[in-house]
Amino acid sequence: MAPSTPFLLRIGAAVVVILSVVTAFTISHTFSAMPPLFWGHIAGMSAFWCFMVIGSVMYKLPENAKANGDTTRLWRMAHGIVMSLACIAAGVGFWAIYSNHVNLGQSQLGLDVNPATNEYINPWSKIIHVFVGYAILLLLFFNLCMGLMKYVGLSSMKFDLISRTKNHANQGRILLLLGGANVAIVLQAFPAVVLPTRTFWLLEAACLGISLLAISITMGGSAKAREVVHPHLEEQTSSAEYGRL
Repeated sequence: MAPSTPFLLRIGAAVVVILSVVTAFTISHTFSAMPPLFWGHIAGMSAFWCFMVIGSVMYKLPENAKANGDTTRLWRMAHGIVMSLACIAAGVGFWAIYSNHVNLGQSQLGLDVNPATNEYINPWSKIIHVFVGYAILLLLFFNLCMGLMKYVGLSSMKFDLISRTKNHANQGRILLLLGGANVAIVLQAFPAVVLPTRTFWLLEAACLGISLLAISITMGGSAKAREVVHPHLEEQTSSAEYGRL
């Protein structure tokens, strides 16, 4: 029988979900007066991070998400849906900022130069945000494909597929950390008139703190999303499935 999720982990997961939703909404609302495409990037980026947080801890929310094959399958599907929404939000955010740069005739890498001084116009935080953002997009869609492969492997007991996805959970944690850090980085590019100092530090602490807390929760207790279709294959499944998400 699969072990139950400890009560404190369940509470922690619920708190993380609530805080991530509140933080993402606050970030989006703070910039709602900005031009539509620019705001669309902020909203998409915030939603991506929020969905990543929720998807990472959702196996910890119920007392036992792995009670039987049907229950496990439902939670695994729910995890896949939430992470797919994260991909969609990231895609929408990228489309919005790409379109905004095209309309303004700006560099897609943030490397716009002032011809008078021959210096970069954008602050370092925005340039770093752009390059980290591209890395996140690549890793995000790669990990989505890996998650689909893992789902097929676990559902059909194809251990060769399962063994190829052993880094799926760790890559998800890296994405979660990079996502929170990248939001925190780009917030530094805004002046106090747009983002008041108090709000800035609250959002910085929230993005980084929630990401780290979510990662620690996913590593606590038994987080394997095992689907026990054939009880006599339980031991084989345990050795073949390396991921925790």
